[in-house]
Parts: sequence; structure tokens; C-alpha cells
Amino acid sequence: MIIANVHSNKDVLVQLAPSIQAHMDEWQIVVIRTAKKDADYVSGVVKMLAAAYVDKDGLIVQKSDSNIVMLVRLGLYSNYIKLKHELEKHLPDHNSQLTVRKMSLPGLKQLKNELAPQDSKKKGNSDYEERMARRENIFMIADDDMFLRKTIATAVKKHGTVFEAGHGDEVLDTYKKCNPNILFLDIHMPGKNGLDTIDDIINADPSAFIVMISADSVKENILKAVEKGATTFLSKPPAKDKIMDILGQVPTIKL
Repeated sequence: MIIANVHSNKDVLVQLAPSIQAHMDEWQIVVIRTAKKDADYVSGVVKMLAAAYVDKDGLIVQKSDSNIVMLVRLGLYSNYIKLKHELEKHLPDHNSQLTVRKMSLPGLKQLKNELAPQDSKKKGNSDYEERMARRENIFMIADDDMFLRKTIATAVKKHGTVFEAGHGDEVLDTYKKCNPNILFLDIHMPGKNGLDTIDDIINADPSAFIVMISADSVKENILKAVEKGATTFLSKPPAKDKIMDILGQVPTIKL
């Protein structure tokens, strides 16, 4: 594991490229966002992760005072929920949001952009940091079931503004419009389904906090959603206490 910086990222990626291309299913992209901007705290998290995975191929970089990106070869995993929990054990507290997804060609392209040096004037303008800075919470619910949208909206509306989408083809545009602190996303929707929509959202915002909602008893769908970048899941019908528990896990939400 190499602790890289914005100036050496490109060279390290070039070194890792042959292994990534030959064993793409064995590589993972990990993004960690902290609840506070603290360079020393984030640097400490970087060192803890680097020590935990010192024998693994990969790189880890502190992108900003609240953003860590890690590219690591952990091998083949069929359960990304379990992998996510294993990674979270190496964080010092619960004040961070961690997402892990399987490497893919679009993901590699996005990673190159994510790790590229940024113009100093543009630093801090990410969707995540915008959510951290604003005082208002914004919630987005994407589900074709109007009753379910109302159920979740009723539980969260006193804590912020709610945006809704009832069709899969509306989700990405609505997300870009409102930049929500959290997205409740149904797996089965008309138009583009939830699993495919995850790719669109993560490509637009790697730090999105996505909660998959579904009555689907097929475990593979939930595992696939987390593998693609969803943060967690919520079963239908959603209970208010479960919804509030999830809100408490979102670093950018102010309750």
C-alpha cells in the first residue's frame, strides 16, 4: 500500500494499471468522507488504513481535509456488505461515511479524475462539501410507490426539504438539481431501475449516501447494490425508527 499525494497519484496509477486491468474483479475503490474538516484527523485515518493494508497492492491519498480515496486489491468478494463492515473497523470513530465498490472501467476512469490535481480555486466545491457547508438538510426519495414516498417524507420532512422522483428516468436529473444529503432509492422502478441508477449517481457524485429501499427478498440484489456503491439498505415497509437510525449515520445531516 502506497500513501500517495496529488503530485504522485498519476505515476502510482500507471504502476498499478497492469494489475488492475488483469485482475479488475479483485480491486476495490474506497471513498471515505469525514464529518469535519480536520487535516490532522484525516491524516491519522490515512495512516491507520495504510497500516491495516500494508501488504496489499494499492494507493491511498488524502484528497482534502475531509476526503480520502483508496484503491486497493483485496481479492474476490461476493459480499460487499461484509467487506464494508471490515473496512469500517479500521476507522477511529463513527464520524465518517465509507463506501466501497468493485473496480470497473468507468470506475477507473472516474478514479483518475478524482485523483487528478485540482485547481486551488475549485478545491472545496465538491457536492459533499456543499452539503457539509449548508445549514439545510435535503432528502430525496425515488420510488414509484406514492404511499411509500409519503411514508418516508413524513418521517424526515421536519428535518429538512424533501424532493421526490417517481420514475427511474427522473432520478439523476433530480439528484443533480437538489444535491441531497441522502437518497432513498427503490431497486425496482419503471424506466431505469435502481441498480443501474446507482452507476449514474456514483459517476456524478462518488460521495453520495444511497439507501436502497425494496421489499425484494432476493439477497443478491441488495449485495449488488452495495457492490455498486450504495451505502446501506432499508426494507419495505420502512419503520420510522429505522429511517431515523439511518439519518444519524449521514455525516452531512444536521439533526
